[in-house]
Amino acid sequence: MDTRVVPVLLAVSLTPGLCMMLALTLGAAIGLRRTLWMMIGELSGLALVSILSITGVAALMLTNPDLYRLGKVLGGCYLLYVGVKIARTDARSLLPVSDVDHSRAGAGGLILQGFFGAVSNPKSWLFYASLLPPFIRSSEPLLPQVVSLVSLLLVIEFMALLLYAGCGQAARGMLRSEILARGFFIIAGAVVFSFGVEIILGWSDDLTI
Repeated sequence: MDTRVVPVLLAVSLTPGLCMMLALTLGAAIGLRRTLWMMIGELSGLALVSILSITGVAALMLTNPDLYRLGKVLGGCYLLYVGVKIARTDARSLLPVSDVDHSRAGAGGLILQGFFGAVSNPKSWLFYASLLPPFIRSSEPLLPQVVSLVSLLLVIEFMALLLYAGCGQAARGMLRSEILARGFFIIAGAVVFSFGVEIILGWSDDLTI
């Protein structure tokens, strides 16, 4: 495997995006420990996207403009929904865990939220379809390269998610004020919402990032 991929993946994973914003807000709302469930889903979705990108399925999808545009619109609508949901987060969720009913933040729901967050953004497909294949050497067996590249990607992504969720959890103490808490979730939700708007409004763009 080409070692030059390491700084590239580090830069990509550490850059704020949808999944990192989810990790940040969930870390603040339910703590780092419970946010691990979301990370399981996100890493599973990312593994699927990266494997399909390397093996060419994503490239096939991107050669069909209608399929690609439909995926962009559906993905954008999902991000709008997630943004609104984050913005409407109850500020009481920042109280100690024992004081709040977290039944709505079950493990299954968190896993699904992370999974769909990873696979619903068409830019992820486009990005990994263009980023990962160049690091595959045609002179070497494909399977070991795919396993090592995807494993490295998941490890780096997990470290980034832990960093963002940890920062969110650290901010819990500063967000005891309901006004500050509401502002935090509204801003975070607006950022995710803007991702969805950008995707939907760019539905007719050519297939470039």
